[in-house]
Amino acid sequence: MPATRSQRSAPVNGQVLPAPAADGRLGPAAPLTGPKLRRSPLTVVLGGLLVVAGGLISVGAYTQLSNAQEVIAVVAPVARGERLERADLQIIRIGVDPALHPISADRMSQLIGQYALWDLPQGTLVTAGAVGPTVVPHKGRAEVGLALSPGRLPGNQLIIGDQVRVVSVPDPSATDLQVRYWPAVVVNVGSPDGNRTVVVGVELEAGVAPEVAALSASGRVALVLDTRER
Repeated sequence: MPATRSQRSAPVNGQVLPAPAADGRLGPAAPLTGPKLRRSPLTVVLGGLLVVAGGLISVGAYTQLSNAQEVIAVVAPVARGERLERADLQIIRIGVDPALHPISADRMSQLIGQYALWDLPQGTLVTAGAVGPTVVPHKGRAEVGLALSPGRLPGNQLIIGDQVRVVSVPDPSATDLQVRYWPAVVVNVGSPDGNRTVVVGVELEAGVAPEVAALSASGRVALVLDTRER
């Protein structure tokens, strides 16, 4: 017998129920269907980039941590020529480029009492060459820079620590041609400029420094290199 209106399939709560079978039993309910969710390609790409970036950050942090070492830094400013005290220094752990030549923490005791060879601002690393057992010029002595042409320099290349004599060059117009000289130590050697002039820093007695500086300014000094044999 044909199904009545009440027996035909009708929606119930949005679900279509099947019509009853001939024996009066209901068949399986029809599955709900709806629009499929699709991921945007841009979302997929951004998600992949975030994963890659997170991995790179993790690798970078691990690498920096594994390369970190304990070095010495300045906790309080130290001016050039001052002695280093323990309170001026601290040990930090940081990844640093070996090209900077940082001083490792196990050398802390060796730095105490050393002199700062240049100004050490707070927070800077203590590197090789920044400190030394002595400071130039020493007490009672002075440093003078001599601008010397090739004819006023020794034939051998000067090096720091050389024992030299600063020789006065007589003024050709003067009647007094007496030559004077002063012992000195080379503390700095510059590079030749376009005229092949070299600036040589020498340390000598403080009392004669003004006269030597005046002679150098007028181009009336030369250097003699003394023996290097010790």
